[in-house]
Amino acid sequence: MSQQLPGPPPSQAVNAYAMVDPDTKGPWIGGSYDTQTTVVIACAFYQARQRYDVDPSFLIGVFDASDTPVAFIGDAAAWPLTEELDG
Repeated sequence: MSQQLPGPPPSQAVNAYAMVDPDTKGPWIGGSYDTQTTVVIACAFYQARQRYDVDPSFLIGVFDASDTPVAFIGDAAAWPLTEELDG
């Protein structure tokens, strides 16, 4: 599948990237000046992409101004639970 993604990120505080793997950023998807808006952009992109071509391993990462990951959307298998939930 050929994808056309936006060019390099502008100077925004929070940015979303398609992830090559859980530790490596891929192409820039979009961004905004606050976390909530960028997560909405990332979720909208994820939903549109999954409707076009379902890929259970597709992962998007949202990073703040200090390049710290603040959210991940998709690929639940890449992020197993680290503790069991009490029932």
